[in-house]
Amino acid sequence: MTRRHVYRPRMPRMALYELSTRARTVSGALGDRDVIAELDGQSHILKLARTDDEGVLELTGRLRETPHGHVHEETNDPDAEFKLPYAGVRLRLFLRSPARQRVIAFSFGGYLSRRPGELETVTRAAALALNSILGLAEFRMLAGLGHVEVPVLGLPPVRLRPAVAPVLFTVPVLLLTGTGTPAAWGHVAGEIDLERVDPVNGRPVLRLSEDGRLEWDPVVAGRVRFESYGPVLTETVLDLISDSLGTGMMRDIVYDIMLGEPVRGVADLHAAVTGLPRLCATP
Repeated sequence: MTRRHVYRPRMPRMALYELSTRARTVSGALGDRDVIAELDGQSHILKLARTDDEGVLELTGRLRETPHGHVHEETNDPDAEFKLPYAGVRLRLFLRSPARQRVIAFSFGGYLSRRPGELETVTRAAALALNSILGLAEFRMLAGLGHVEVPVLGLPPVRLRPAVAPVLFTVPVLLLTGTGTPAAWGHVAGEIDLERVDPVNGRPVLRLSEDGRLEWDPVVAGRVRFESYGPVLTETVLDLISDSLGTGMMRDIVYDIMLGEPVRGVADLHAAVTGLPRLCATP
């Protein structure tokens, strides 16, 4: 790995400073059961009802700034809708910890459960964003929450789709030991599932299997397992497919699978997995 390919993460100090400054600003208007959600320059107030570690959000109004402080403007609307941007949602949430009465500030940037351009509600967006961070133990303990209910209002109509056959292919590989000695060579079988998306990385589900196609060096046979090479081979093949199709087409395929719509670009996907180069991998 060369120096220019080394990623050195940096703490987003300005973003953290702005978030903490905003938390201090709205703290006086934040009740014990309030959640303030800031989206597109507007501050929405939601009530958080708790039952043990389960939470339910309800939009109650907006927070308007005046020269003399903040004013809570109530609303009779059940929720506020907005169109999901293609660049991802930018949402800031503020709530008070029941354990220490301190304000917890959280900035969310990314994609929710619907595709860009579709309508979403503030309550659903806030619930989804909170659930995304509740996997962090520190946040879960301070917030006193284990899960927030996500409303199922305004769901798009369900489209039934006939079963889609997976994309099957083979890829030549050379598997090396940790010291660089050849361990196995030949082809592995690949299968892209067009019925579901990997919930962890948001990419199509790809399965690779030895399927008796590899020739193993008798010296290492029994001491080296194909499963040790699976993750790096899977990520590499997905990267090669994405490079071949382009980011836009790969994203459309994922959206079609996720929403149960007819998958476009299947022919291009077959072409992308045809003639893949030989891959060399270590455990």
